[in-house]
Amino acid sequence: IGKPSISQRFLCTAHFHNSFRIAIDAPRAQGSPLPSYTVAQANNQTTGYNCLTREVWSPEKQAWCNKLKILQNLSYSLPDRGTVTLTNGTFGNVSTPIKATLNTKPDLIAFGDVNGDRNEDAVALLDVTAGKSARSSVYLVTALNINNQPQPIPATLLGDRVQVSSIAVREGKIAVTMVTPKPNQPDLRVTRAYQVQPQLTLVSAMKEELVNTEWLLEDLSGTGVIDRVRTTIRFDGLTRISGQGGCNQYSAQLQNADALETSTSDLPFKVGAIVSTRKACPPAVMNQETKYFRALERSQRMSVDGSFLLIYTEGSNQPLKFTQVPVPLPSPVRNRS
Repeated sequence: IGKPSISQRFLCTAHFHNSFRIAIDAPRAQGSPLPSYTVAQANNQTTGYNCLTREVWSPEKQAWCNKLKILQNLSYSLPDRGTVTLTNGTFGNVSTPIKATLNTKPDLIAFGDVNGDRNEDAVALLDVTAGKSARSSVYLVTALNINNQPQPIPATLLGDRVQVSSIAVREGKIAVTMVTPKPNQPDLRVTRAYQVQPQLTLVSAMKEELVNTEWLLEDLSGTGVIDRVRTTIRFDGLTRISGQGGCNQYSAQLQNADALETSTSDLPFKVGAIVSTRKACPPAVMNQETKYFRALERSQRMSVDGSFLLIYTEGSNQPLKFTQVPVPLPSPVRNRS
């Protein structure tokens, strides 16, 4: 029997805790039971709902809107701004220094396990304005399902005037696709991956078009490379890389990139410990592979410059320089007639 979902457990809490006594006045089909979601379903759930419509709701929509209603009546801790307690999705009035609103667009709310306990958690956006300013700050808020109760953790600031197009839970990470305005530069569209460690931590920020692409090393921090020795990097999703080191295959997880945020068009990029096979090759090849692995583990940021991928490392003025490996065309289907 699977564990109950956030909707089942959170709604049970509503009977025992005043703060979660939420009146759901939306219509629902008579006799339709609320569905039971598994973690797998939650992680793959891509359909959100408009909870302001008044048609007869399906059980799936009723369950989704029940969970949204819970998020609209929680307290969230905002860095440098204190705690805001929402009532039906809003906080503040003419006498309060800040105003906050939970964004209810279906693509900007996600449910899934984000802390590895196999319980369904919730992620959303909070739009905050201060004083008379029209500028809106966007916060990523997360409510964990702890002991059958919704427990928000401190929010993280995504930025001012950022445009978030989607939020999803992927393999235990929170993927936020957004456009960030850059002074005197083209706007930067990236997908950020956050992880609960135990607070929300930025693990990677990557252009969506880099995901599942492979790149060939052309220059190792200004020292060139050995001819006919294949050294590559592949982006396996948002938080993992793999490839050929020249002799051995390797893989690594991307790590905390919070301290590497940059105001340029470069993206923060930090590689964790590299795991590789242990094949032996000629000394020159092994020496180049060792230098390559060490450079990756000292990486700080990356950028795409024309047809080149550049990875900048600590202690070097010259980046690792890659060209993209073409995706092979599918083999033509032969007519056997």
